[in-house]
This record gives sequence, structure tokens and C-alpha cells, in this order.
Amino acid sequence: MVKRTLETIDGVEYALVEVKGKKVKVPNEDIKIAEKHGVSYRIIQRRLYRGWSVKDAVLPKILYTNSKAEVEDGVLYRIIKAGDKTYRISDEDLKKAEDNGVSKDSLVSRLRNGNYTLEQALTYPKGKRTIAKKYDIDGRRMTMEEIAKEGFISLATVKYRIKHGYKGLEILKGKEKTN
Repeated sequence: MVKRTLETIDGVEYALVEVKGKKVKVPNEDIKIAEKHGVSYRIIQRRLYRGWSVKDAVLPKILYTNSKAEVEDGVLYRIIKAGDKTYRISDEDLKKAEDNGVSKDSLVSRLRNGNYTLEQALTYPKGKRTIAKKYDIDGRRMTMEEIAKEGFISLATVKYRIKHGYKGLEILKGKEKTN
């Protein structure tokens, strides 16, 4: 066990980590969170020696290689970007997913493909049919099956139109013909 020197500044307890002959202040609370997630004090010290920022040095290995992590109010969040959405996944969320048989990789995949809300991605049992993607038709969110039924067209026609870039009412009615 590496000996820690602690110092309190403005009510916040810091560990003074020796790096290249200098003392680097690392919030002790961040070190405790890091250790809880498998990042030892020694690893933090090595990361700081290699030039990592204090913020990055205390973060554990995260869910997915191009994901990020952050600590807020003593809670570690893994940050997953999916298109224009950003999801914050806590340990509690991971436990919830695990309890429902959803692996970390499945969770990330579900969020990135855009067919699930965070709650659905965490709770929808693995192996079940995926939730149908919905399309915006004149302000209403509809599945391909609903579009086909409403427009009295085949599902194949709906799929063709979506695949070929039809949007909104065009999916339902087809493109306007021009002379």
C-alpha cells in the first residue's frame, strides 16, 4: 500500500500525490470512487506521471472504447453519444440492465442504434423482438406496419420508400409526380 499524504483545503480533503518531485492535489473523494471501480492509487500515480490530467487519471476503464466518463456528486457516469443524443449511464443503471439480462455491449448498441430510449435499453429483456423504429408522418410517430395499414399499401412499399429517402407524408402517399 502506497502511503498517502492528505491535506484539507476549504473543507475539501486532497491526497498529495508525488509526481516527478512535485505534489499534485487529487480530491480524496475522487480517489475513493476510482478505487471502488478498480483504479488503484498506484495506477492514478502512474497516470499522473505519464502526463494525464487529474480528472482523467481517476476515471476507470469505461464501457466502450470511444465513450467518456465523468464524476458528478460522487457518482461515476459513463457518457455514451448516439447521434445527436448523449446518455449518462451510472453504476445503478448498469446494475438495472444486468438484472434484466442486458449486457454492457447490448446496452451501448441499443442506445447507438436509436430505437430505444434509455429506460427501454435498460429494461427490455434480451432476446425479445426489438422495438420497432418509428417514423414521423405529419407529426405522428408510426411504425412501418402502422404506415402500411394507414396508407393501404404493402409493407414492402413502405420499406422501399424509406430505403430510397422518402420522408414524412411521402412515405405514406409517394412522391408527387411532376410533368
